Amino acid sequence: MKRIVTGCLALLTSIASFGQADVKDPKAKGILDQLSKKTNAYTSIHATFDHSLKNESEGLDEVNEGELWLEGNKFRVKLVGQDIRCNGTTQWNFIEDDEEVTVEDYEPEGEDAMMSPTNIFTMYESGFKYQYVGQMKKAGKEADVIKLFPEKADKFFHTAVLYIDHEKLEIMSIELKGKDGNNYAYAIKSFETNASFPKSTFQWVASENPDIDVIDLR
Repeated sequence: MKRIVTGCLALLTSIASFGQADVKDPKAKGILDQLSKKTNAYTSIHATFDHSLKNESEGLDEVNEGELWLEGNKFRVKLVGQDIRCNGTTQWNFIEDDEEVTVEDYEPEGEDAMMSPTNIFTMYESGFKYQYVGQMKKAGKEADVIKLFPEKADKFFHTAVLYIDHEKLEIMSIELKGKDGNNYAYAIKSFETNASFPKSTFQWVASENPDIDVIDLR
């Protein structure tokens, strides 16, 4: 996936002191552990979100609506003219403007995977130090704010900011603050769990799209 879709295709300038991230804040850990336990108990997730990309120095400010489906290791993401589906082993990437779909073996590792909206609800589970910032009002709700700092320096971002609904214990938004000045954010608009999805949700059905070119890169 291209970064605009992944960082887009999950909610990210500088903090006052990186030294504050030298330890894993127990209050932050307690909230994250509860959030992880609740999230991993879902059989599926369907969510809509706003994805934004901002870079003040370049005058960049883009907002796009997106939608995602998650079920086990399967996912689907619709964002910025793309429809990406994965059944856990194979990934289909439909480009609307090109009227073509590419087929690849799914690779769950790497930077693009970290940027994917499919990781919005789990990216915090490993590879981070964390700091509890406090509570604040966000979208009319009380939110717990936690900063995450990558333990490895090879990530494209230096800080992630997680906003968690204090009452529902659900992710409201996540921000990724890039080292290159690009800041990405995902704001959850709707959130549905434990629904059943048809098989076609997570894989491309060529017979239903006869006019679309299929490029198999496997």
